[in-house]
Amino acid sequence: MPTIELLKALLFESVAKLYANDYYLIARGGMETACQTRGMYYMQDMLYNDPRFNIWRHYNLDCEYNKNMHGVKELPCAERYAQPDLLLHIRNTNDHNLLVAEFKLEGNDATYDLEKLKCLTNSQHEYRYMLGVAVKLSKRGATYTFVHKGKVKETVEHNNTWRD
Repeated sequence: MPTIELLKALLFESVAKLYANDYYLIARGGMETACQTRGMYYMQDMLYNDPRFNIWRHYNLDCEYNKNMHGVKELPCAERYAQPDLLLHIRNTNDHNLLVAEFKLEGNDATYDLEKLKCLTNSQHEYRYMLGVAVKLSKRGATYTFVHKGKVKETVEHNNTWRD
């Protein structure tokens, strides 16, 4: 399976586990950080225990990580610094940046998140994350907007019908 499709599978399955096990956090509202943390927990578990994802076992999965080498992660296209919700990367290098994700609960504006993801995945800038994704969590399911090489590529909706 190509790397981008495998990263998507890792993300889809970790968010599906979030819906299955922690739906209350989504339905309650106002629990964005708790949702992203639980999603990260499920992703970390899969990195260590699912053989499909063992290739990234030595990578770092970080939440709210704003470091770049010995400074902060600055966005050249926004004149701001970035503190992405979730990163799959190897710390202290920009040569192994795989996944950057931003989570939002339904009703919260994700405009800046998309601009941040475009910048972080742009191959002309220093970070060059392979895949960026804005994940919108709603009671009905998750919507994923994927960003690759600085451009929005597709939006995918997953309807979580087990929670009607």
